[in-house]
Amino acid sequence: MRGVFRALVALGAILLANPDVAPAQSAGKPQPFEIVKLHVDVQIMPDRTYAETREVAYRLLTQASVERLRQTTLSYTDGYQELAILQAYTLKANGTRIDVGSNGMLSGYGSSSSPGFEDLKTITVIFPDVEPGDEIVMVTASKQTRPWFEGQFAREYMFPEIIATQDGSISITSPDSLPLQFDNLGLQGGDAQAKGSGMTTRTWHYSNDHPLVDESDAVSPLDTGPRLVVSTFTGYEQVADIYRQMLHGKSDVSPDIKEEADRLVAGIADRREQARAIYEWVATHIGYVDIVLGAGGFVPHDAAAVLKTRYGDCKDHTVLLAALLAAEGIVSAPVLIEATNEYQLPKAASPFVFDHLINYVPEFDLFLDSTAQLAPFGELPPGDSGKPVLNILTSAVMHTPPNTAARSTMSATETVTIGMDGAADGETKVTATGIAAMATRTVYQLINSSNEAEFFRRILGPGATGSFDAGNIKALTDAYNYSVRFHVANAANMPGPAAISSDIGFQPFYPAATIGGDMSAERRLPYSCASLSAQNDLSIAFPAGTRFISIPGNASLSTEGVSLVLQYQRVGAFGLRVLTKLRSDHPAETCDPAYYARVRPKLAAMVSALKAQIVYQVKERK
Repeated sequence: MRGVFRALVALGAILLANPDVAPAQSAGKPQPFEIVKLHVDVQIMPDRTYAETREVAYRLLTQASVERLRQTTLSYTDGYQELAILQAYTLKANGTRIDVGSNGMLSGYGSSSSPGFEDLKTITVIFPDVEPGDEIVMVTASKQTRPWFEGQFAREYMFPEIIATQDGSISITSPDSLPLQFDNLGLQGGDAQAKGSGMTTRTWHYSNDHPLVDESDAVSPLDTGPRLVVSTFTGYEQVADIYRQMLHGKSDVSPDIKEEADRLVAGIADRREQARAIYEWVATHIGYVDIVLGAGGFVPHDAAAVLKTRYGDCKDHTVLLAALLAAEGIVSAPVLIEATNEYQLPKAASPFVFDHLINYVPEFDLFLDSTAQLAPFGELPPGDSGKPVLNILTSAVMHTPPNTAARSTMSATETVTIGMDGAADGETKVTATGIAAMATRTVYQLINSSNEAEFFRRILGPGATGSFDAGNIKALTDAYNYSVRFHVANAANMPGPAAISSDIGFQPFYPAATIGGDMSAERRLPYSCASLSAQNDLSIAFPAGTRFISIPGNASLSTEGVSLVLQYQRVGAFGLRVLTKLRSDHPAETCDPAYYARVRPKLAAMVSALKAQIVYQVKERK
């Protein structure tokens, strides 16, 4: 039911020609590779540094997996970590071993052109003579020579259920005096075994002979397992405390901060509107640089420095926004969040389950993410909605509000004229709000003169052309308005008799994909099921002399949280109006397999109803 968002993201990938976007495995397709062996051995030191040896063997089953994995890049952060490759070789299907030579291991750097990445180093391993059926094997030794968080250790390990695994194990050796928290889901073992000299080892095992099909929009394995979280943190309060220390003083109000804040709110008396003005300025004037780890990975710059440089990562955005708000007496708190597909916090508290920092303003009960440059004030991007968050100031675990159909809407008015040559000319005018607006803006900002023609051909078919009036994409208004003009050659078979469906022109959303996704026979994992309210009001003008042989009947179908209304109406002698209303509304951001099993038959009926055909014939003119 996230088809509209999935389609938009996929379209964006096409427009960007991103080589890193790989298609998900689908039912019936072969597994790309399997894990023959994955052994991880970790030894934790009393000072919370650790050494990790990892032995991994992948059997590559397809040519695509050979192309993707025969060149593998590992990274580490200089000053915090060390990495050595002890063995690397190709194991041919006939048992022949071909070692990677010195010229097959290349040292390099991460994205050194981006601030904060200068200390990120890489080792690229190029496996020789790899073919489908061969194994690539690598043994690595890494050390965390300086803890990311002083006096603390935390790690997460996951085995994807969509990959067959023959022999997987995780072994943790630690001092008896070291208090560790463990959260295991789906792994076998874990019993403590004394190793002498005050050390204890715990080992977990995993195998999977029946991998699951990769399900669209499935939540993270950290939510569902199999996975293991190991941590010295006693709870999320301690995670908040250590972040509080790192962020202390970073949002202090300097004279420059005060001057800028006063300028932004000049003439605005309402405090909420003051917060809006400050948020919008930060979102639109402070560049976003994604810094993942390294020396700048957890500690932000001072707000005054961010104001001066005009760019930063999420932490820098957060401290600057907090400082500008504080300058006007508006209190805010930094909150940690995971912004991809994780919706639960493991019981063993770990700072690494969070990958993003945003602001919370208690006075207005609002979460603000100024790195989402297309998110209006008070709205959150899709990855932030319905998530557990950790308030760093109060140490409280909170939740961001889930998306709702009332807040995420799309309304379109489409007019299409079909000529005697079968071509369709039309215009679609659209208004979108909430996440639907953000998703649309995200994609349409990528369209320009170099890719507009390809966009319309992919959406409407060969020979199609079109043009955008994209409106003001960058304006952080609650509603986003745009329009499209289009021409589709050979859209209808004239003079017929023939049939067409109501998806003849440009539609801002595709109801069938939004309702049913890939309509898999079953789901075995929880999945994202975001909410949307969408309407398309289509008017079709057929050529004079058209006789309608069959017009679909109206339909009204509903199930738990999803409803579809289809209405067909004659307009004059040769026109039709088709009104499509779709509403998908869920109390949370995720749905479970049992829910999918209950609603799938009704969803399938909705998809079938959308395929109804208008049957017509045009009297040929003499």
